[in-house]
Amino acid sequence: MSLRPALIIASLTLTAACGGVGSTDGDRVVSGPTSAFPLSPAFNDADFRAAVADDQRALLLEETRPDRIPTGRATYDGHIRSGALVNGQDGYDLIGDLRLDVDINTRQPIAGRNPVDGSITDLTLIDRFSGDRAEALAGRLSIDGDTTNGEIAATATGTLALDRLGSQLDDEARFAIDLDGSFRNDFGTADVASGDISGGTTGSRSNDFDLEILDDGRFYAED
Repeated sequence: MSLRPALIIASLTLTAACGGVGSTDGDRVVSGPTSAFPLSPAFNDADFRAAVADDQRALLLEETRPDRIPTGRATYDGHIRSGALVNGQDGYDLIGDLRLDVDINTRQPIAGRNPVDGSITDLTLIDRFSGDRAEALAGRLSIDGDTTNGEIAATATGTLALDRLGSQLDDEARFAIDLDGSFRNDFGTADVASGDISGGTTGSRSNDFDLEILDDGRFYAED
């Protein structure tokens, strides 16, 4: 088992979160970066295990035939979860809230006619090497995609931040998470959306930390 520094995660440092605090120098306001701490994690290990159970159950559900998917707009709420590498170190799991808004305008296999949007929020890391400690990874990834012939293909993108201990300035990284899945029948027709996730930091030079989703990543959401 490799030794790892403890990682504490901060809020998304988009415009508001990483805006400066001002100090007055005569009539001039001097701005400086701030951290968004303290930030409480939205999930814990029990939540992660429950998410795994939902994912496993979804695999047993019947896939919805494309000609049976209801037309119109629907919102699916659930989670994403996976194992993760953080700065190249293993022993982490990742979980977050998922909202998928799906607008089915046609059952014909015409790309671009059935948009998918939504968000991933309340991301939380669970550190398996530190007693399953939950660490908040706040921020919002915006989803953009499409569903064609019953298949969901979308990407969630945004900026996340990692607390740099001892500094007011948080580390940042651009993220891209791909969602690939389908609709399934549970209590009703096409009332579950589930599938695989992949991705992580996009590799920009401005990234100050790295997070990679491992190949066990799944998403699950209910209408």
